[in-house]
Amino acid sequence: MKKYSTLEEMYLDMYKLIYTYISDFTKDTIAAQDIASIIWGKVAENPSKFLDMEINHLRNYMRKMVKTAVSDYFKIEKKQESILKSEELLEAEKSVEEECLGKEDMIYLERAKKILNEDELQLLYLRFEAGLSARKVGDAFGISEGAARVKQYRILKKLKDEIIRLQQQGGIL
Repeated sequence: MKKYSTLEEMYLDMYKLIYTYISDFTKDTIAAQDIASIIWGKVAENPSKFLDMEINHLRNYMRKMVKTAVSDYFKIEKKQESILKSEELLEAEKSVEEECLGKEDMIYLERAKKILNEDELQLLYLRFEAGLSARKVGDAFGISEGAARVKQYRILKKLKDEIIRLQQQGGIL
């Protein structure tokens, strides 16, 4: 019943074996390195557990650890890819939506902007065209970030109401 006496001895003897187990599941060297790090991290968390195992039993145990770690790793990676694809899809939908704004909609918006005062127009410009954060806009106006957000909300509501009024009126010219 042979056992390892130190973690270093275990690592030196088993690191190639761990990579061999991992290579059964993936040829991606970066993924293999990540998975190996996960395995050795778990060993380092509880070294006595692994040092107390007989070597043949430990090899089987490590094989099972690799299988579980690979499964978890690729599940997480798949979720992250799914999230990124969803975000990309949302961005693409926004772009399409923006492109679909017709000339008539833009005329309504431009007409509605005429009811805004200079400060309101400046706030909208800084937030949406210059892309500044609410905090930076607040600083520019000498108000808090929260106050800048409230002003933005009220201005947008005012614009929306005016656009609806213009549309109900029927004509824009």
